[in-house]
Amino acid sequence: MNNINRIDGYRPLSPISNQPVQPGSENSAKSQPARADRVEISENAMYLARMQQMPEVRQEKVEAVRQQIQAGTYDIDSKIDVVAERLSEEYTW
Repeated sequence: MNNINRIDGYRPLSPISNQPVQPGSENSAKSQPARADRVEISENAMYLARMQQMPEVRQEKVEAVRQQIQAGTYDIDSKIDVVAERLSEEYTW
């Protein structure tokens, strides 16, 4: 009775092989061209990454300078050149 097909068309499964399927063999899926992963980082993301590497702002120093500017006692002219030079040296992209 084992050779009689059932009415619903059921057929027993063939035995499973313990051999792995090799690329390019008859049993492997259709060959697909190899794809490489690619990552693109936007300019904004690079800018934000650089910002995160900057030192923390010393708020008490900023507040002291702000008060000097408001009081008219902060010497801005002598410091502008120094600040511009440091910025150009440090953040030349």
